[in-house]
Amino acid sequence: KVAVVFAIAGVVFGHYLGDLRRDESEGATARARRQGLGMLGLIGAVLTLIAGLWFVGSPTRERGRQLDQTRVRDLRAIADAVDVHWGEHSRLPGSIEELFRSPRTGLSSITDPATGVPYEYRTVDSVHYELCTVFAGADTMPDPRIGDPPRFWRHGIGRTCYELRATRPAYMRTAP
Repeated sequence: KVAVVFAIAGVVFGHYLGDLRRDESEGATARARRQGLGMLGLIGAVLTLIAGLWFVGSPTRERGRQLDQTRVRDLRAIADAVDVHWGEHSRLPGSIEELFRSPRTGLSSITDPATGVPYEYRTVDSVHYELCTVFAGADTMPDPRIGDPPRFWRHGIGRTCYELRATRPAYMRTAP
């Protein structure tokens, strides 16, 4: 969207520069009218750019939102890896690094994408554990209390922890 706005602004600016290079043989009234239209186009392009940044958000905010999505994906993958570990060993892993070293878990990352610091993992009891990280912004998904589907991985700005229960993955469960 920003590229489109810049393209429009470039066309308007190019047209304006073309007018400046035109022969001086035209009358002052026609030249003033063209310059006024060019200025209106430029103002329109700048206002469109500002409106786009206002509604879409700044690049910094968008980067934070994308990093938060990566954090949620990583935490889900870690939770799945804990379940695989639980299914194979009937115990929680001693550390997040133990999960990462195991080839069966398939974890590609245990570190925050922005800071490189490992996500926090802590056992609560023999089946419950906690995963924590720091989010750049609040989850902007609709609120489940007003009829939207519930989402477990909701978060606000800052440090957020999720207490989870280890379960054996469905493919590891035996049929009765």
